[in-house]
Amino acid sequence: MNRPVVYLIVVALVVVGTAFPANSAAALGEIVPNADAADTSVADDTVSRTENHTQVEVGTGAQLATVIQVTDDDTRTDMREGGFDLAYETDRLAAVADRSEELRERAAEIRDDYTEATEAYREGELTRSEFAQRLATLSARAGNVLASYNQLRSRMATVSDAKLRAAGVNRSALRVSMAGLDSLQGAGTTALLARFTGQSDGEVQLRLKDGLFIEVESEGGERSREIERPRDDDPGLTVNQSTALDAARSALSTPERGTWTLQSSDIDKEDGVYTFEFGLSATNLTGEAEVEVDGSSGTVFSLEEEIEQTDGTEKTESSSDELVLSIVEGALEPEETVTIQVRAAGRPVRDAVVRLNDREVGTTGNNGTIEITLPPGGDVEVSATKGDSDGRLRFELEETRDADDDGDTRELSLSASLDNKTVTIEVTKGGSTVNGASVFVDGARVGSTEIDGLLAFPLPEDTDEFEVTVLHDGAEIESEYVVQNGSLVPEK
Repeated sequence: MNRPVVYLIVVALVVVGTAFPANSAAALGEIVPNADAADTSVADDTVSRTENHTQVEVGTGAQLATVIQVTDDDTRTDMREGGFDLAYETDRLAAVADRSEELRERAAEIRDDYTEATEAYREGELTRSEFAQRLATLSARAGNVLASYNQLRSRMATVSDAKLRAAGVNRSALRVSMAGLDSLQGAGTTALLARFTGQSDGEVQLRLKDGLFIEVESEGGERSREIERPRDDDPGLTVNQSTALDAARSALSTPERGTWTLQSSDIDKEDGVYTFEFGLSATNLTGEAEVEVDGSSGTVFSLEEEIEQTDGTEKTESSSDELVLSIVEGALEPEETVTIQVRAAGRPVRDAVVRLNDREVGTTGNNGTIEITLPPGGDVEVSATKGDSDGRLRFELEETRDADDDGDTRELSLSASLDNKTVTIEVTKGGSTVNGASVFVDGARVGSTEIDGLLAFPLPEDTDEFEVTVLHDGAEIESEYVVQNGSLVPEK
């Protein structure tokens, strides 16, 4: 909990307060309800609201008040944990049940305080700086509750589920209560806490228009951003994944150098949410971001983004021994052809071996790119290796509809011929040639069929037999061939 740092700040701020009592008293008044008369920043904040300014003033008094409140909550948390440890030794089951109920109550109290502070700010009863300071202390309190919850979980693991239920412990309700604190543990609120306890410096921006927006940027170039917006009540996935990805990208900040690259994606079909994780690759700059998009409206309702400067000695995503993969062209949709680029230290990597779900699909060209055809849905992993360096890109695709859903029950047909060490594959469906079918030989992609359904490639060297796999429109067909007397014979 960084208490040595906090105590040091308390001493420093008390000294400052002694030297400048008038300024400290005025700033300390910022956290007192109805302190408008004692703090001229209230009038200034009214002007700021009108002009849509978002600047937050972090005064010495507000820092002192935050440190005192945070330290007080830390101390209370330690006392509660000590009491729980003693009770646990006496009556394990009763101690766990009491602790579970206590944490749920504390979580509910924090959420109520957050709602109250938000409404007070909207009604003009709190200045922007007062509201930011409230969020900082709430973030500290939420962090303590979550730390206690993690301790409780380890103790609950020693008690059977049947005994916990008999004691009235509701694991599911407890998890939901703790999840309700996530919005106070984001990149923005934790950065606010660091700013109001003097552990960081720089500018703070905050606004509530169209949801909560927080940005903290230090003089050293570190920046934290957080966006939290309400969702609609529709849990459906009516917006396609590619559109959701575009919305997520547009919500990211524009760094002074480098680009954001997609690291992973996930689809929550039950709640109707797309989640995208990004990494920032640049010289002496690293960053990460997580963006959640509503599946029915396509609106970004949650964003956490952190960027920090590096001295070049730390291992980051742009380090020379780690490859960074990104989709530079094409839509993130099932069975779409996309262009993947592989980079190391910000530069394209040629001749990197690329695999799609552990199946080799080829090597990158001079500009570090390769085209691949995505599978019809499900979990996808694209990996690249060159020498001792490797990297991977993970995401989940929406499942395409089965052919039967469209009344199309036709199956793929495959035939192969050999002429002067050149293999020609023909793919048909229902008697018609198939254009754009992906063809793999022994797991390695060799290309796609043309409009005539044909694809030619060299006979694999030093082999008398090989396996051909064809993927198209959610359908798949495999066939093994043996080379006999200059011809191909399918194995049965």
